[in-house]
Amino acid sequence: MLMEKRQIFFSFCIFFVFWVLFFGFLTDMIQSFFVFGLFFLLFSPFLLWNKRILLSIIIAFAIGNFLAFWQYKGIQDSMYFLQSLFIQEKVSLKWQVVELYKKEEQSFTYKTRLEHTFWKDIFFLLTIPSNLDLEIGENISFETRLYPLTWPENYQKFLHIQSIYFRVYPFSFERGIQEKQIPIFKKISYFRQYLLDKIQSLYPPSEALFLWGILIGARESLEDDLKNHFNLSGLTHIIAVSGTNVTLLILFLSSVFSFIPRIPRFIIVSLFVVLFLCIVWISPPVLRAVCMGILSYYILLSWEKTDSFALFAFVLCIFTLFSPLSLIYNISFQLSFAAVLGITVLSPFFEKVFFFLPKSLALRESMVMTFCALVMTLPIMLINFSYISLIAPISNLLVVWTLSPIMLFGMLSLVFSFFWDFWAYLLSFLTYIFLHYDILLVHFFWSLPGNIFEIELGNYKVLFAILYYLSITFLVLYFQEKRSSIERKS
Repeated sequence: MLMEKRQIFFSFCIFFVFWVLFFGFLTDMIQSFFVFGLFFLLFSPFLLWNKRILLSIIIAFAIGNFLAFWQYKGIQDSMYFLQSLFIQEKVSLKWQVVELYKKEEQSFTYKTRLEHTFWKDIFFLLTIPSNLDLEIGENISFETRLYPLTWPENYQKFLHIQSIYFRVYPFSFERGIQEKQIPIFKKISYFRQYLLDKIQSLYPPSEALFLWGILIGARESLEDDLKNHFNLSGLTHIIAVSGTNVTLLILFLSSVFSFIPRIPRFIIVSLFVVLFLCIVWISPPVLRAVCMGILSYYILLSWEKTDSFALFAFVLCIFTLFSPLSLIYNISFQLSFAAVLGITVLSPFFEKVFFFLPKSLALRESMVMTFCALVMTLPIMLINFSYISLIAPISNLLVVWTLSPIMLFGMLSLVFSFFWDFWAYLLSFLTYIFLHYDILLVHFFWSLPGNIFEIELGNYKVLFAILYYLSITFLVLYFQEKRSSIERKS
């Protein structure tokens, strides 16, 4: 009975995600029903032996298609409404600053919304010169016209599912009253800035911002050249709020509390991660990264692969329920789940590959997790960016092991900076050695000729992804069967 329930649950989760993906590619309810009809005619005879599984597939189709269609229709309706209302002329309106979206040398881009009840869930990207700084929650008013988004189509759709539809470029604006923040969030914001000031007082500028990126994934202040070098070296994940980044933090905390039994340790580490969530700032990408990080940690702790798959499928369905089209157009969403799936299925293999690494300070686990994520996210990177870093495995091998001592000495230097300057500077010097080593390697790998392999897949993107993941599935099943046969003989 338990096995049957698990099969029904897996069937629902897998086909729910499958039908959401299918509608996202078709964007037409009639075509989607036609494809489902063909699927039903072809495969229902093979599923009649278990009517509950067949019923779960039908329910998954109904829910997945309805939710994806509802979100798609909402985006289209909002676009048509805004175009008909504003696209032809300038309008003078009041706006509220929601968050800093992008920080560049010459300009800042903010996510804003109109100060009107009807448009509370419709957002715009406001770009202003960098010398005009705005505060989160500040109210401003100006006259402008709405400009359509000009990025590639997939990125536009990614912005649309975040309810961002247009850009605005004010030449001048009038400041209004800043909306009062909730006291706890205000205190967290001040504490976050206080920690950054402490780090900048202990480290040189580049190393300070790099450490800030490692500890909480805040890379908005990193120089554009340095961020680009991280990207081309295959090391972006260590300075981004991603499932991989959070899992590295979790593994470090786990090694610190290794003397505590497994279950209490899991609870304590999870509480620290919730605190991390508050400091970084609560937003959908960060919330997803934290959930993926905790899930990865559970998988690495338990090694119970069946339960891990069930938990993975459940979390994937929950996030897809809230924003179905994110599964197709949100690259961060795809990378997070692909990385955790890689940890789920490939960790035993890479455990054997890196058997020679010590488990102290989570060095082996960090390397296993990084390479699992690299293998499983490669098609997504290639499809979306049309290049892969050929030296990514080597750069990760030489850099990832330093993250645990950086976190250890970096956090300790922060703690001691509150009451004992001597130890704070001594620990910051040790941290600086590792940080500077990593930055030198990043610049070195970026400068290597031929480190980037560019390939344009064109119309074969989906086919490439299918063949790649089928090959991974075949290899995993083959080695599992080989291991099982050896165990049976022994």
